[in-house]
Amino acid sequence: MADLEVDGKNRSRNLSFFGVTHNLELPVTLNVESSLVKRADGYALTLQSPTLARSVYISFGDIDVQLSDNYFDLLPKESATVNIKTPAPLEQLRQALKVVSLTDAFASREITY
Repeated sequence: MADLEVDGKNRSRNLSFFGVTHNLELPVTLNVESSLVKRADGYALTLQSPTLARSVYISFGDIDVQLSDNYFDLLPKESATVNIKTPAPLEQLRQALKVVSLTDAFASREITY
């Protein structure tokens, strides 16, 4: 793992996995906890998982949003906060929020050999 810090803030993270993705032992189901709160300049979505969540993807369906980050790895018991800019109201965002990861992608397809 390599982190890039600028002025005491983590600006970028790079994780290296020594093997191909489909050989990783990912959890069978994703258990990401989320907290969405209103801020003066938009919203903050904080995510946390007890296990590795690879390539976390945040979606609000058809609602027009700008996310400060998306498609990131969430390490066990670490939290990640994504800033959101949108004119949509909080309750509409909460109802539309979907958090998926690579676990969901692998679980949704049948592998045949």
